Amino acid sequence: LIDTVSAGEAEIRRYRYSPTGMAKKEAELRELVKMEPKLKAALGTAKGALDEDTYRTLARELFTDPMVPEMGNKKAWAHQLEAPQSGIHLALDGNSFGAVNKIHGFEAGDSAIKAMGRAIVDAKREVDQKFSPPKAPVSLDPAERDLDELTQSRSWRVGGDEFRVHIPEHEKMHEHAAAFARSLRDKLDAVPAIGGTHKLSVSLGMGPDPQTADLAQIHAKAAKKMTGRLPGMEDTHVHSLMPGHEGAVPVVDAPAVKPEPAPAMPEILKP
Repeated sequence: LIDTVSAGEAEIRRYRYSPTGMAKKEAELRELVKMEPKLKAALGTAKGALDEDTYRTLARELFTDPMVPEMGNKKAWAHQLEAPQSGIHLALDGNSFGAVNKIHGFEAGDSAIKAMGRAIVDAKREVDQKFSPPKAPVSLDPAERDLDELTQSRSWRVGGDEFRVHIPEHEKMHEHAAAFARSLRDKLDAVPAIGGTHKLSVSLGMGPDPQTADLAQIHAKAAKKMTGRLPGMEDTHVHSLMPGHEGAVPVVDAPAVKPEPAPAMPEILKP
């Protein structure tokens, strides 16, 4: 490097943000945050001014996740948070995804995220049909779904390998959520190990609101850590902080165990 600079073939510069530049960027971000709540109203106005195909295209670009098109994206999740809904909120985080990128590269990491997203969507569809079959076909486009629909769970990718699922309140919502966790675990286990070394699994937290679901996820991650398994070898761990249903949620049905024969009664105790 020194020889190249000495020969005049390169130069070394130190670049740093000026305080005024940083302040300008922060101001721009604050303005974007302020504009976000107005987006939904703007879309409502656009729907009346645009033809249906153009409106749907615009809505898809705004609210559909580019890596998992069947899901909403971070912007769609932000709108969900504007009016929190009752039911069960699920926070999901892929286990040790950083190891995938480091060992196998970012392309493999992207493939892993897509595979995880598809597993979440497939598991959700499966259990939705069992616990709350829709009265009519439900669109895969988040922008077309009825926000007041109470018979379908919904899903989002909020960034990287982080996902959210919401199961609306209904009589069997706890069974619904537990069945989703078991189905997801099965579908993740069925995905071939990334690069032949990294099996897909998640740490999943359940709560009555997104914040509590995040806290529950911390418990799930702690349980994962306690196993001492290496990155890529972990199992899926689920923890619930739903009132009255707190604790670890089993995702594997325990095998039936034949009871051991009762010990023979000592001769002295026999009648």
